[in-house]
Amino acid sequence: MESPEQAGSASANDPNAGSRGLKGASHPLVRLLVGLAGIANALAGSVISGTVEEIVFRGVVFRNLEDLVGTWAAIASSAALFGLLHLANPHASLWAAAAIAIEAGILLGAGFVLTRRLWLVMGIHFAWNFTQGGIFGVAVSGGRAAGLMTSTLTGPPLISGGEFGTEASPFAVAICLVAGIVMAWRAHRMGHFVRARWRRG
Repeated sequence: MESPEQAGSASANDPNAGSRGLKGASHPLVRLLVGLAGIANALAGSVISGTVEEIVFRGVVFRNLEDLVGTWAAIASSAALFGLLHLANPHASLWAAAAIAIEAGILLGAGFVLTRRLWLVMGIHFAWNFTQGGIFGVAVSGGRAAGLMTSTLTGPPLISGGEFGTEASPFAVAICLVAGIVMAWRAHRMGHFVRARWRRG
């Protein structure tokens, strides 16, 4: 599966491969154009992934699962599937897949249940990817992106997320999980949860 940050990229591991010669040029205009091209690439990839993946996972997979097994089980199962598919990404590991499932799968599933619209989760997905790749220039789900800044994650990979990116950091997992729980709690209070098909009267 092509990762969100790789969509529209000529090279998943080296988005600057086609402009390496230009990047060495000293002219400010050339550097500006190369930088803008990298940001545009990250922007396009984030828009594509945020739109397509949310239509597929929350708009189709989640909704059909929810109709069959209910909201709670649909959030859990669609999150697990979302994480497993990220095992195909560069530098992925079982922990990285679990992190994606917990932080993104639960957060985005709960966000959809809260609003019953795709716009919120598309926005969260886009902002998450573009902020990491397009602004800070760090790996997003294992793929590198050229951003406004050039950043390097330091420290133990178990803490920083390593080459997979901050999505594999336990701090990101904890923050997103809390946000997901809050949205799920709010959605439940608003009566947006549904029971499994066999439990409906």
